[in-house]
Amino acid sequence: MKFSEFVETNPKIEMEKGEEYEFVEMADITPGNKYVYSKRKRELKGGSRFQSEDVLFARITPSLEHGKIAQFKSNSDKPAFGSTEFFVFRKIEGVSDQDFVYYLSLTDTIRKSAEKSMVGASGRQRANLETIKNVEMDPPEFSVQQKIATILSNYDDLIENNTKRIQLLEKMAKLIYDECFVKFKFPRHEKVKFVDSELGKIPEGWEKGVIKDLYYVQPGFAFKSKHYSEEGSPIIKIKNIHEDGSIDIEKVNRIPFDIIKDYDRFKLDRDDLLIAMTGATIGKVGLMPITDEPFYLNQRVARFIPKIEKRHLYYLYFYSTGGTFRKTIENISLGAAQPNISGENIENIKLLKPAINILNEFCILVKPPFNEILNLRAKNQTLRKTRDLLLPKLISGQVDVSDLDINVPGMEI
Repeated sequence: MKFSEFVETNPKIEMEKGEEYEFVEMADITPGNKYVYSKRKRELKGGSRFQSEDVLFARITPSLEHGKIAQFKSNSDKPAFGSTEFFVFRKIEGVSDQDFVYYLSLTDTIRKSAEKSMVGASGRQRANLETIKNVEMDPPEFSVQQKIATILSNYDDLIENNTKRIQLLEKMAKLIYDECFVKFKFPRHEKVKFVDSELGKIPEGWEKGVIKDLYYVQPGFAFKSKHYSEEGSPIIKIKNIHEDGSIDIEKVNRIPFDIIKDYDRFKLDRDDLLIAMTGATIGKVGLMPITDEPFYLNQRVARFIPKIEKRHLYYLYFYSTGGTFRKTIENISLGAAQPNISGENIENIKLLKPAINILNEFCILVKPPFNEILNLRAKNQTLRKTRDLLLPKLISGQVDVSDLDINVPGMEI
């Protein structure tokens, strides 16, 4: 059958213009994570419309190529809306299972067909919905769809649980940061004198400075695309840094060993702090995860190198994930056809320099939760890798689950 006979595309939803609803933008979707939640409400003026469980499928480049496909989870029973750059996919009752629709959307059958259908100006190309609707497919029986979706959802539910734990750990560490460096309620603060500064009242011994007072900024190397290979060492590009501070180490380009061996100074370490230096997501940062092989830093991405101690990156992490830092980056790059910022620009961004003993104490406090965050992200990488290996085999029927005794929610087997 055709995709349009299996899935309802851009279903009609009644909503009142001028009313507030949950809103989802493209940046809310993290490639590799099944679920997306609304982080805000907005007044309805226009955009794609959807309800809980619907699949949001990016139709614009480079979001589609990066894998911005997710299943919406609502915080209420009301419909929601989002970016105009989403296609919305929904099951057809009795024909398709909604979770299966999500996994089908991730396959080359649908995703690659969408990518090949893209038309429009360079950098703003969009997939053609009619092409997707006409994709020929041979889906399994409904009960088999449910079994496949249950198997794959088990991986995604574990990823989701780990993600929630990561968010909780980050929130705990952020509270400590705010207490120390926003409210100035650091250990023994009662005994410290506060003095006037351009930043207002700050503790005596603290200074108004710039990033280069505490950190170097090292831009990556311009590895040539003609050297990209199936073998060799992986490189980190802007697309690998996600908005949630994680870094994708699976979907990477590689450079042959005989070429990359001369660029050891661009070799990355666990929990290096990286920043995007150009493009629409300029200023986004991420922590390098635990890896089994060395990764290298590509151009248009930079890393921060602490001048005193490596652990001081935790202070910069929270500063750089704040809205003020990102806004400063965007303002510096304003006016250029392609947003871009240099290492020198970043090094000269203003930064409050705490007393070193307070900085050290803070970093000691937050190191354990950050270690746990990196461990949980490593577990998620393994879960995603296993899920992605299974997915095409299950969907295509290469691995037959029709006779497996699987407990599908809401279904007797």
